[in-house]
Amino acid sequence: MSLNCKDIIDGKTEVEKIYESKTVLAFYHPQPQHEKHVVILSKKHINDLIGVAGEDEIIVWDMIKVAKYIAKTLDLENTGVRFYTDMGKTQECPWLYFYLISGDKINK
Repeated sequence: MSLNCKDIIDGKTEVEKIYESKTVLAFYHPQPQHEKHVVILSKKHINDLIGVAGEDEIIVWDMIKVAKYIAKTLDLENTGVRFYTDMGKTQECPWLYFYLISGDKINK
């Protein structure tokens, strides 16, 4: 499955939200690859981390703070957690997002 980030931000695609602010939306991935698979999405369209400039750096910091909050809320800090982003051709959608994943890989 490929995420359509614009449809998610616009509310056209339903997701199970964990956190939402003016700048960030975090939700459980609709087709998780791990036991816990969270997507932290910038509400403003920025292609990827390379495209972040100027005032958009604040959005990245907001996303990092949200990742920290979710990791603590879901008690992921005690089980181990990965936090990363994709850029360019490896992205599910051309939009700035981070993954927060924990637990065993789900075999499908």
